[in-house]
Amino acid sequence: MIDGQLIDVVGGATAGGRVDESADRTSQRILDAALQEAAAVGLQRITVEDVVRRAGVSRMTAYRRYPRRDNLVEALVRRETQAWIRGFSCSATIATMAAKLSRNA
Repeated sequence: MIDGQLIDVVGGATAGGRVDESADRTSQRILDAALQEAAAVGLQRITVEDVVRRAGVSRMTAYRRYPRRDNLVEALVRRETQAWIRGFSCSATIATMAAKLSRNA
């Protein structure tokens, strides 16, 4: 179960120890905006100012969840990595099930 272990490792840290962003809609909104901003200008060039403007939240709201820009970027990368791993794991499971079904047919 290497996929589960990877998810445990990648998902083990919290964003600056502040908020569990997976359970918080505002955090998800901020991370969604950060992803859109990173797609527009690149991960290295995103700023908290541009992210909060895109998310429609105040700077304090963002800084309570992500005290530093690095915390925001880390949370974004962690979330997207977890989603990729879940998708890959799901695809591998489907492929395994399909192979077993074709052997039994």
